[in-house]
Amino acid sequence: MSLKNKAMALGLSAAMLLSPAASLAESNYAAGELTTTAISDSYAAGNQLNLSADFNLELGDAIQNLGDAKLQKKVNAVVSLLDKTELNMSFYDDFGTARIHLSLDTDGVTLLSGDALVYADGSMQIMTNLTGKLVLALPQGALSASSVGVDSLLSGVAGKSVDDPDFADYPAMERLQITASDISVLVMSHLLGWVSATQMDTGELYVFDDTYLDETDTRDAVAQRMIGTIKADEFNTLFWNVFTTICDEQEEFQQALADVLAENGVTRYQMRQVIDSIFQNEQINPATDYVQLSHTIEDDGALCTYDDVSYFFRKLTKYADNVWENSTDNVLKMIVSYDDYGSTVGFDAELPQFTEVLPYEGAFTYSIKHDENEQPTLTSHGELQLLNERRVVGDLTARSGLEVNGVNDSGLNGYIDLKNTADGTSVGLGVNSAAHFVAEQNDEGADVESFTGSVALTYRNNGEDGGSLVAAVDGTTTTDGDTFATSAGLSLTLSDEFKLNVNATLEQADYEEIEFAGGQAIDLTALNDDQLSQIKSEVTKQGAKLSASLVLHPGVLADLLTIVGN
Repeated sequence: MSLKNKAMALGLSAAMLLSPAASLAESNYAAGELTTTAISDSYAAGNQLNLSADFNLELGDAIQNLGDAKLQKKVNAVVSLLDKTELNMSFYDDFGTARIHLSLDTDGVTLLSGDALVYADGSMQIMTNLTGKLVLALPQGALSASSVGVDSLLSGVAGKSVDDPDFADYPAMERLQITASDISVLVMSHLLGWVSATQMDTGELYVFDDTYLDETDTRDAVAQRMIGTIKADEFNTLFWNVFTTICDEQEEFQQALADVLAENGVTRYQMRQVIDSIFQNEQINPATDYVQLSHTIEDDGALCTYDDVSYFFRKLTKYADNVWENSTDNVLKMIVSYDDYGSTVGFDAELPQFTEVLPYEGAFTYSIKHDENEQPTLTSHGELQLLNERRVVGDLTARSGLEVNGVNDSGLNGYIDLKNTADGTSVGLGVNSAAHFVAEQNDEGADVESFTGSVALTYRNNGEDGGSLVAAVDGTTTTDGDTFATSAGLSLTLSDEFKLNVNATLEQADYEEIEFAGGQAIDLTALNDDQLSQIKSEVTKQGAKLSASLVLHPGVLADLLTIVGN
């Protein structure tokens, strides 16, 4: 065997022997998942997590030379305080209840501390060093996003319906959820019926085309397209039917909506002002519409009633009728494109003016393109003509990263501009974000994920980028399967004005009970004058104690007095 062949054989043998060892460098986690998985798994297991952060504020030349001596001193005092400040936070799951402790310390002085209990039903209790033994409470659902979400509103209430004998006694929000769910079914029924009738009548509402289209720079190859056409008159008929049905047949929904608005302090006078500002050309006849005219409603604080909600739907129905009577002969065109597997890879729509009542017209398109690693990139463009020679124009490109050899890259870039079609000027906002994750194992066999990310919001003027607000993060997470630690540097930058830096550490720690023992509970969503006075009195008393402790820290005291002083 030649020397060359011997060397090659030796190299191949070494590679085969080392391949199991080399595989140990691969992380047990996918890139982009380690940090969130380690944190959530540790919290779900009941472990205590500790967060600590310190701060630094850098000022640009303009902020360092304000020209106003008093204001400059206040700004400098803020910078001084932040440099001395540290945030510490601990939290753990106590059988479904989150126990949280927080303290904000400056130069060894605790300016603010607090303990909180967050319950599974969304209620919360809080105690702070500034409110003493008072317990500040938020009721059930106050912190639950689902309590006010659209999905919750349309999902109804399990086991309850408008046919229940005691339906009228249900809480207003429950009645609104039940009836709103019925409304969604009604709308879907109208839509399906309209689609069926229109397709049977014309045969042109949607047709399928199997012409194969090759991939482009932004869209995967297309195997089939659904081509739809909708006449303005037909669409406006659907629009009119839906709102007329709600107005004439959904009294329970209107009553529930009125009760919820009233519970949130909306008055009759406020309702009428808003409704009449939206529908200025629709006239109400009390003899046939059975609602009170707005000019008879006084600004006396009377809360919203069924009559006011009915007034809204009466006007809305008249508006829908006006839209239908002034329908154009235009046709909306839309094309949905599918790949060989039936997945949507594109959508194109042309929206002409549907009625003489509104000038709205526009176009929208989006495409999906997968790379050689099946990572999708979405590109879209949209335009919509509005009132008063204004046109909204926007572009968006988004890449959803997947792990490729331990690396995950994602990004988003786009803008939305409001253009004046008369003089060509425009103003808008731009967004640019990126995220980069790398997952691997270190020499000790622990999984390590390094990550960087940034989000930039930019003011746009006539298509050019102006001032920007940029948030960035750079850090690592390490876990051995039992414990984890995350360290990160974060920054928030406003153009050349300032840069706020935060160094943070989040890690699993030994359990230390977060005690919570308070006195009187005060509902923050229903404060009366006595309770408000009680809180103010306690804050004043505790603030005096804090002030006394600051005497031993003249630097902190001087900065605070500079900030709050005249």
